[in-house]
Amino acid sequence: MQSKRHRAFTLMELLVVLAIIALLIGILLPSLSSARDAGRQVRTLANLRTLATLTHQFADANNDAMMRSTHSYFAHASEGALPWFGEVYEMLTSRAFAGPDDGYRAVVDTYLRSPFDPRSALEDGSPFFTYGGSYGVNVYFELTGSETPDHKTWRRRDLAPRPSSTVLFAELISEREQMPDHIMAHFWLLFSAPPGANVARAEPDASPASAMAFLDGHASAVRFDETFDIPSERDDWNPSTAR
Repeated sequence: MQSKRHRAFTLMELLVVLAIIALLIGILLPSLSSARDAGRQVRTLANLRTLATLTHQFADANNDAMMRSTHSYFAHASEGALPWFGEVYEMLTSRAFAGPDDGYRAVVDTYLRSPFDPRSALEDGSPFFTYGGSYGVNVYFELTGSETPDHKTWRRRDLAPRPSSTVLFAELISEREQMPDHIMAHFWLLFSAPPGANVARAEPDASPASAMAFLDGHASAVRFDETFDIPSERDDWNPSTAR
C-alpha cells in the first residue's frame, strides 16, 4: 500500500505568505484606526452634549445663571457655589459633591473623560482641585467686566446673542496629569497667549478635529481655526463676537 506524502511549504512560499499578510495588515490598519477614532469621537460628542444639557438644567433652576469653574467659584463658595463638575455630579447622582471619592470617579469615567485621553484613573487629592476630566468650560461665562476685551459680562445664559455658534465646552489636551476645568480663551487676545492653549488638536491641520459643545446645546467636531482666527477676526469663544 502506497503511503501518502504531504508536501511542506518551502521557505520561499512561507516568506511570500508572510509578505501578503503584512501587506493586508498595512492596508487594514489605517481603516481600523480611522474607525476607532470615529467611535471615540462619537462618544466624546455624546459626553459634551450631556454637559451642555446639564448646563441648561442648571440655568433653568438658577435664573439663567451659568455654572462656574475653579476660575471663580471660590469667591462665591459662601453662597453655595460649586465648580461646574461638582454641580454636574450632583445633577447626575442626586448626591452632595464631596470631592474625588469613588462616586465622583465613576462620573468622571462615564461622562467627563474623553476616550482620546490616555491618562490613568483619577488620583486622590484636594476635594476641589482634583478635576480629572477631559473637558473644559469656556471661561467667558464667568469673567467680570474688567477681564473681557469689550468689558461685557455673560453670567446669564439668555444674554448671549448667538448661542448656536458660541463655544461652551471643548475637549482639552491630555499631556498633563492634572488639567484645568476651564479654558482661558480671553488670554488669546488680551495677553497674547498661544491661541488654543489647552484645547485638544488646536494646532493647524489637526486631525481629528476638536470636539466642542455650543451654548444652544449641540456638539460637533470642528477645527479650532473655525472658531478662533485672529487674521479673519473670528472669535466664537467671546459671546460678543460669535458669528
